[in-house]
Amino acid sequence: MDLYASFSSLFTLADLVGTIAFAMSGVMLASRLKMDMVGVVVLAFLPACGGGTVRDLLLGATPFWMEQPYYLYAVFFTAMVGQFTVVHYHESLPRWVLPTFDAIGLAVFTVAGIDKALLYGFGWEVSVTMGVLTGCGGGLLRDVVATERAGLLSTEVYATVSLAGGLLLFVMRKLELFNLGTMSFIACVFIFVFRMIAWHRNWHLPRVVLK
Repeated sequence: MDLYASFSSLFTLADLVGTIAFAMSGVMLASRLKMDMVGVVVLAFLPACGGGTVRDLLLGATPFWMEQPYYLYAVFFTAMVGQFTVVHYHESLPRWVLPTFDAIGLAVFTVAGIDKALLYGFGWEVSVTMGVLTGCGGGLLRDVVATERAGLLSTEVYATVSLAGGLLLFVMRKLELFNLGTMSFIACVFIFVFRMIAWHRNWHLPRVVLK
C-alpha cells in the first residue's frame, strides 16, 4: 500500500494545526501592537495563508484557500477565539506549546509547497524554493505589514531549517530511497525536529555586522 494514502489524514490534520499556529502568531502580534479586530484577522491570515498564496500565484494556480475554504474558517476561528482568550492567558501556557505547533506548520507547509511545485511540472530548484516560500513567506509578510523587524531575516534559524528539509526530500526522491509517502513523512519529521532543536538551543546564523 502507498504510505502517502496512509499518511494523508495525519498530514491534513498537521496542516490545519500548522495553519492555526501560524494564524495565532499573527493574533499575538496584532494584540501586542493593539490593533483592532480587522487588524487581528489580517495578521492572522498572512502567516497562515500568505506564503501559500504567493506560491500558487507564482505557479499559475488558484490560491489554495479559494478551492479549500476551510483554511479561511480555521484562520477566522483562530482570530476570533485567540483575541478574546489566548492573548489574555498566553503567559500561563507552557513555553513550548506555540513553538511546537509552529514547527509542525513549517514542516508540513514546506513539504506541501515542494509537492505542489513538482505537480505543476517545475524542477527541483524551483520546487525547493516554493517549499521555503510556503513555509516562511507568510511570516515575512506578517512582519512587513505590521512594520516589524522580520525575525525570519535576523533572529532565528528558521528558513534554513525549511531549506534543509527540502534538500533532504530532493535527495531522497532523486535516489528513490522510499515511496512518496515515506519520504514526505521523513522530511516532515526532520524539519520538525531540526526546528525544535534550533529553538531550544537558540541557534542563530552568523550575522553581518559593519565595524
